[in-house]
Amino acid sequence: NNKRTTSNNNTLNLNPHQLNLNMRSSHSCSRSLLVCIAIFFFGTVLLFSSPTKAADEQDAVLLKFEVQLAPSISGSFILAVHSAWAPLGAERFLNLVDGNGPQGESAPAISGESFWNGLRFFRVIDGFMAQFGIAPKQEVGASWFFANLKDDPVIESNKKGYVSFATSGEDSRTTQMFINFEDNSRLDGMGFAPFANVVQGMDVVDHIYSGYGDKPDQGRIQSEGNSYLEQEFPSLSYIKSVARVDSIEMADSGSRKYSLLLSHIFTHTSLLIFFVYV
Repeated sequence: NNKRTTSNNNTLNLNPHQLNLNMRSSHSCSRSLLVCIAIFFFGTVLLFSSPTKAADEQDAVLLKFEVQLAPSISGSFILAVHSAWAPLGAERFLNLVDGNGPQGESAPAISGESFWNGLRFFRVIDGFMAQFGIAPKQEVGASWFFANLKDDPVIESNKKGYVSFATSGEDSRTTQMFINFEDNSRLDGMGFAPFANVVQGMDVVDHIYSGYGDKPDQGRIQSEGNSYLEQEFPSLSYIKSVARVDSIEMADSGSRKYSLLLSHIFTHTSLLIFFVYV
């Protein structure tokens, strides 16, 4: 037994300096491997989290909405308008933005700034949607009142942040629309066809004033415009301006390119280190 014990001890009796070196080498390799894995993971996450556009968003028209949420609080959000989702709805919406009339003719007196500036979110229900689209001036709203659109087939669903025209029945869409606060897919079967979605600033949309619910009378808004709303419902959030933009955020474009470049650098560097040390 003593011999066996002594033999075992002799087998394990390594030079302390050598043992220390081996342990250092082992720890160094372990640390290098962990660093490689961490860099590889970070680079992969950065690559796949880079906000590149999906194929359908590349064909979308981007619009920036500047809104007054409350007397001292403003913000903005960006919509992507998709003609492929609802061609007639998308065309009507863009006509309203671009200064065109119901048939696409130039009509800046009833569209563009004349339509959007000061336009109220007049029916806002928490957990459901924010409705808007009745012109601030009675004469502008009257120009669109009978400009009904034929229905688009419902291709997309009424998910959170998606935008559809309001209707009062078959082929009755004009200028009123709403942004869904939540997943309202139950509306799909009722013919509400989304034509756009919020791609930036949904947190701003979520803070549109909802204190009045559906109390504002739509008939009076049509006949009196903002004078009625300003007197009876002064806290309503409203749109200050709408304009086309080339990218989700002009200043954000460089950030996206920089982020993508970093992801490539991290990924390739981590692969190189990984193969060298492993």
